[in-house]
Amino acid sequence: MKQLAWILALGGIVFLSGACGAAGACCGPDPAQDKARNAAAESEEFFGGVAERLVDRFREGLLAADPRRALADFDRQTPAYLQVADDLPSLFRRYDSLRIYTHLLGAEENGTRGVATVEFTMEARPVTGNQPAVRHSAQLRFTGEREGKNWKIVELEPRDFFANF
Repeated sequence: MKQLAWILALGGIVFLSGACGAAGACCGPDPAQDKARNAAAESEEFFGGVAERLVDRFREGLLAADPRRALADFDRQTPAYLQVADDLPSLFRRYDSLRIYTHLLGAEENGTRGVATVEFTMEARPVTGNQPAVRHSAQLRFTGEREGKNWKIVELEPRDFFANF
């Protein structure tokens, strides 16, 4: 009976050490898995979650009243970046308590470019006085372009959405 217990215990140790080696948990990261992850990141499609992440990060920056954070995924060389970068500081001076609702209506990719159509609703309370909240809705089109492994927003239409708020 004792022999059977020792055999089972020894078999369990051998089994666990084999599983650990196969999973790579004891031996560090598996280079083949890292290579596969990097290839997946490089080939990530715009409509496969990229569009939603870009819109979410833009929204989070707006909610934090942080223009730098809101514009982090924009290509700084584009007219869209310049327009929105010019409009946001004024928006943040006039309003506080932003509420932003987004709904991704669709996203498509064409080569190195992708377009996401988003139902975008923003509600904000004016800083001065006891005025009621202001609410605007529009379908915004975010155009992204692949730059190496990353996607950057190169166009936002209508560009004057924040200027007219």
